[in-house]
Amino acid sequence: VGGRVTPDGVTLSYKALMPGRYEVTVAFNGTVIGGTSGSVCGVRKPCPVVDFQNPPSPAWTKFSNSGGRILVQFERPTDTANQSGVFDCSLLFSEETIASISQNPRDSSCLFLKPHVLDITLGFGASIQVNDDLIWKPNVLRLKPVCVAGTA
Repeated sequence: VGGRVTPDGVTLSYKALMPGRYEVTVAFNGTVIGGTSGSVCGVRKPCPVVDFQNPPSPAWTKFSNSGGRILVQFERPTDTANQSGVFDCSLLFSEETIASISQNPRDSSCLFLKPHVLDITLGFGASIQVNDDLIWKPNVLRLKPVCVAGTA
């Protein structure tokens, strides 16, 4: 659990490690002030349900016309692995995949054009070919978090 306090309120984050639905209770000095169920919910304050999401599934992957980039489109928006701007592809991919997209890993780069579109720029000496697999590191890229309103 992580969090921060600002003049606008309190922000909490929790990373669920196992699949399933979770209920959260937020208390301050022993008094329940928020959560996903119970008396803190009502008509004007629907109780959200935090729902674990499976890893994203690519809808398609293709080389650019020049062959110097690979575009991956996911079926649904991702959390972009919490990255913005250009970042090192080794965050997302296995060592085997990194070796196939560039002789020197620093020559390749990744960029989310949109939460559901990843642009991989290949580096010098890339050996990846059509129908080769991109091997993803587990538990790094996830679907964009959702909060489903519960019943009150």
